[in-house]
Amino acid sequence: MLVGTTNLNTTLNLTYVLTDVVETLLLDMRSEMKKQGYDLRHDAKHNFNTAIAAIRRLKQDVDKTQFSTQ
Repeated sequence: MLVGTTNLNTTLNLTYVLTDVVETLLLDMRSEMKKQGYDLRHDAKHNFNTAIAAIRRLKQDVDKTQFSTQ
């Protein structure tokens, strides 16, 4: 563990990075599907949009934490 960090710091940073990776992978998958001429079904598209919105809210919450916590 780095000097001056806590388990909360580490967990918060990992959460941010992992949610960013998941968001990127989902958006890349959707882009690649569209290039191939495919699209998600209505219910899957709704779940996809819900997941992306939840990920962005989580990242936004992490961004709003105090710098010392991050």
